[in-house]
Amino acid sequence: IELTKSQKSEFRLTFRAKIIEQCLSGHPIADIAKELDTRPNTVIKWRSRFEESGFKPKLIFFCR
Repeated sequence: IELTKSQKSEFRLTFRAKIIEQCLSGHPIADIAKELDTRPNTVIKWRSRFEESGFKPKLIFFCR
């Protein structure tokens, strides 16, 4: 069970990192969502959470 949880957690962190990386690269939200096979709202949610963590510059200027 520990291994399964670890793999799921690792996948989630990698997935979120890919979203942020794509945002910082200036890719549109719709393109990121399509590439990662997720919904645009998911990209927006993680972009917002990352911004709320205090990271500067604001991702909204990079990811539209």
